[in-house]
Amino acid sequence: MGFLDLIVSESSDKSFEYSNEQLPQTMWKTIFEQSPIGFALWNQELKSVRINRAFSEMNGFSAETYLSKIEREDFKMISDETILIMREVISSGKPLIGSEIDSNIANVSDVRRTWLASYHPILENDKVEGILASYEDLTDRKLIEAENLRVLEELRYRDARFDSLVLATATTYWSTDSEGEIIDDVPMWNKLTGQTTSQMQKLGWQDVIHPDDVEETTKKWQTAVKKKTLYETEFRLQMKTGEYRYFVSRALPVIDENGNVREWVGVNVDIENQKQTDRKLQEVAIQREELLGREQHARQGAEEADHLKDDFLATLSHELRTPLTATLGWVKMLRAGQVNPENIAHALETIERNTEVQKQLIEDLIDVSRIVSGNIRLEMQPISLGNMLKSAINAISQAAIIKNIKVIDDVLLNSNLVSADSQRIQQILSNLLTNAIKFTPIGGQVNVGLRERNNNLEVSIKDTGMGINAAILPKIFERFRQVDSTKTRRYGGLGLGLAIVRHLAQAHGGSVEATSEGEGKGSTFIFRLPILLNSSEPIKHVKIETTKSPSGKLDEMKQLCGLQLLIVDDVEDNRDLLNTLLSYYGADVTLASSAAEGMKLLSQLHPDLLISDIGMPDEDGYQFIKKIRALSKENGGNIPAIALTAFAKIEDREMALAAGFQRHVTKPINPTEFVKIVADLASETIL
Repeated sequence: MGFLDLIVSESSDKSFEYSNEQLPQTMWKTIFEQSPIGFALWNQELKSVRINRAFSEMNGFSAETYLSKIEREDFKMISDETILIMREVISSGKPLIGSEIDSNIANVSDVRRTWLASYHPILENDKVEGILASYEDLTDRKLIEAENLRVLEELRYRDARFDSLVLATATTYWSTDSEGEIIDDVPMWNKLTGQTTSQMQKLGWQDVIHPDDVEETTKKWQTAVKKKTLYETEFRLQMKTGEYRYFVSRALPVIDENGNVREWVGVNVDIENQKQTDRKLQEVAIQREELLGREQHARQGAEEADHLKDDFLATLSHELRTPLTATLGWVKMLRAGQVNPENIAHALETIERNTEVQKQLIEDLIDVSRIVSGNIRLEMQPISLGNMLKSAINAISQAAIIKNIKVIDDVLLNSNLVSADSQRIQQILSNLLTNAIKFTPIGGQVNVGLRERNNNLEVSIKDTGMGINAAILPKIFERFRQVDSTKTRRYGGLGLGLAIVRHLAQAHGGSVEATSEGEGKGSTFIFRLPILLNSSEPIKHVKIETTKSPSGKLDEMKQLCGLQLLIVDDVEDNRDLLNTLLSYYGADVTLASSAAEGMKLLSQLHPDLLISDIGMPDEDGYQFIKKIRALSKENGGNIPAIALTAFAKIEDREMALAAGFQRHVTKPINPTEFVKIVADLASETIL
């Protein structure tokens, strides 16, 4: 019976010959199965013949599983590399001893384990019948070795650290006679400074003390020698390299039995690192205080911003509701027939005025949004600032007359130009002048001037109004900032106008500032723009409209007679307004509530002109006009088109024109102006 048969056999009373020794079969089985070393028996085909308990547990199986049939693929330790090794042992008939295997056996432990594997061929009649593999777990031994290495490395590190610490300390021991004269060699002093013992004598050591420290160091030493007391001081010592390092020096006298000083013994200790640490700690402390101050300031700013936001929202609600109250009130009274005929004109005027107030609020909010997002665009061209200022003064003259405010025009016209966006300059001047009238009491005065100063044109607007508190003045141009934000304030507004003015002024390369001597003492606003030195473009003169909306005589504008118009808007009230307005001027109006309906009517009616909203469900105005422009001329592809929309940004205008509209008009409309726009576009098309 061979070794393979012996181990595999469940019972046998025969013995076998192995290495010239006779052992009972049961003893071999006991050694094989109970050994703490893992054993695995493989045949020539590397099929598992038998494994012991230890090898089973090494592979993550239970202790009892080793008695079961387990395929080779189930053994986590048997990798492809191990298979190649075992094939080589079978092929050569030579054992391989001492091969290390690393593996993670999930069922056993999360720790990666290491085994020492040996592979012995089993020979029967000089023929390899199989392999007996043994696996000894080295993990604990490896861990101990690694820990020993770690401890050894730690000891080496500590030794090196201690050596460095000793060198870094650079402690100097010295002694003198009773009179304070150096008597012994001081090797460390020589090593640090390059001075010899003879050079140190007769106060020669002063030569390597920092000049600023010599007097105090010498005085303390001489006092200690005279009074026989402790000597202690700090000084900067010059090294061989030329650098200075801080040292602390201490010395005590050695007193004999008669009370006389026999000698002095002292020590100098390098404290440069400590000084540097102290300086760094001081810098950190200062930085910490500065950081804390900035954090507190930022927190206060955030709290103030939250407070301003809350105030702004409350103010916005108030400013929107106030004109709505008058508007809705008059509208409901008109609908109910509760207004006398003689008051109808007044009611309509009130509705119009409050609607304009709401429109201005919305425009200010849009401007602020553009400023925050960086979307303010300027169309720069040479303009006459003086002419614009004259027009702006004329525009607020009616409001000044109503309050009996005297406007002093001290505008000096000259030939100097500025490069600016005329609409935005109009906005700046109107805002500043309107504020001056608004905050000046009845019977007050506003002085307006223009003069050249330091290559700038400078507009000054000085009023005799309520003035500005010194605490508010530095923040007057911030968003949502108001002189009076209480519920008892006398003047309305969102606190956005001056913030917009400052941004627009800066965007033009100019500036704006405010001064005031205090509450009740009026205020002065200075607006500056740089003078345009050279320009070949023609001067643009801009006339600023008065604050009163143009009414016009609509009956004299029968310019739409015979025109067939197609209006596309998903809001019924808008369609109804446009139908009423344009029909009044003789136009034949057809209405559509969607782009799809509009496309259908376009093919049926072939209208003369299209008016379309942009923001509509399912298909917006951009998509609608693009579909139309894709049609042939005969099918209406060239129809003149106006985009009438609440999207009022410059980018929206550019998108509308690029999509195929000839005009971009923002809601709400001025009826007179809108009729003229429609008539002008229709006449251009006819021509």
